[in-house]
Amino acid sequence: MPPPQASADMRSCRPKRLPALRRCTLLALSLLMSMLAAGCGLAAPPTEVPQTTIFPKSDAAHIINNLYILIFVLATIVFIVIQAAIVYILWRFRYREGHPLPEQTHGNTKLEIGWTIGPAVVLLAIAVPTIQGVFALEGSAPAVDGSGRQVEGALPIEVIGRQWWWEYRYPEQGIVTANELVIPVGRTVELQMTSRDVVHSYWIPQLMGKQDVMPAHVNTLWFTAQEAGQYWGQCGEYCGIEHAMMRMNAIAYEQADWDAWVARNAQPSPAAAQQTNELAEQGAQLFTQRCLTCHAIAGTAAQARNGPDLSHVGSRTTIAAGILRNDTEGMARWLRDPDEVKPGNYMAHPPAEWGVTTRDHLLLRPQDVDALVEYLHSLK
Repeated sequence: MPPPQASADMRSCRPKRLPALRRCTLLALSLLMSMLAAGCGLAAPPTEVPQTTIFPKSDAAHIINNLYILIFVLATIVFIVIQAAIVYILWRFRYREGHPLPEQTHGNTKLEIGWTIGPAVVLLAIAVPTIQGVFALEGSAPAVDGSGRQVEGALPIEVIGRQWWWEYRYPEQGIVTANELVIPVGRTVELQMTSRDVVHSYWIPQLMGKQDVMPAHVNTLWFTAQEAGQYWGQCGEYCGIEHAMMRMNAIAYEQADWDAWVARNAQPSPAAAQQTNELAEQGAQLFTQRCLTCHAIAGTAAQARNGPDLSHVGSRTTIAAGILRNDTEGMARWLRDPDEVKPGNYMAHPPAEWGVTTRDHLLLRPQDVDALVEYLHSLK
């Protein structure tokens, strides 16, 4: 037995224990701060978190969000139960002077059965709605029109992934456009997706789940926008140097506005045949001289499909796959030096198979840039 002085020295080396009330207060404050931090996303309006998944705006997104809420609730319950058990055990069996050690046990059949069945029940509660959601989203689209009435088939839209932008084709309307998916509110759409180069992944969180876009294969994805607005997304699969700059956005119009958009875009822009002013006419001539190898404009000699279709580019809200605003400054910046905006892009570095033999399209004087901006913005 150590001498009394040694025992006193050993007790003095033990860490001092905080009072119970203070420990509980610190624990409660930590939990409160964690909850406040987690709730910051809920407090922000959807416009400030454009790629959030917790403000669903379509039926398909609601299926995913409901599953997320279920899992979150179950995980919260499990967390509270486990933390409460830990706190109780730490309090009930805390060290106290003069108390003997608790009885040591090895194996408890009831307890072991309980903690085996409990997690199995939780997993089953998650698995059933998850499987239901997967089958619902992978199945045929529940086609409805703007009034909620059943119609024959969803609105088909072909989505073609390219490095590093998106092409959209509307086969029933005869429309080809780029980077902005325009859809009607209340009408189910079916995206028929493929890629012309590498694997991409299509994801607009407020409207749909994520779907791979692969070469030589068509994946489908359906949803019905429930509210007019503009919704943003991002390519979710690394696809090359400009993967982070391969954005997308969907614009949902009420039925009347959608019909008007279709009527405008199904026909060549009037400015394609008759320029609105002298500067636009100069821009049209420059476009014919330097841009025919890559781009198409309906109603003109430009019919190439290497780059985005520019038939109605003046009416789009963004350019460069959602990177720049489609205003005078943004368009001029892109034309002056596309490599400064998206390093490695194919406008600045066209592949050999495109047949681009000169770099004249990049050697633009300030007055050339002004003329091209005027012409392209007239195409509405």
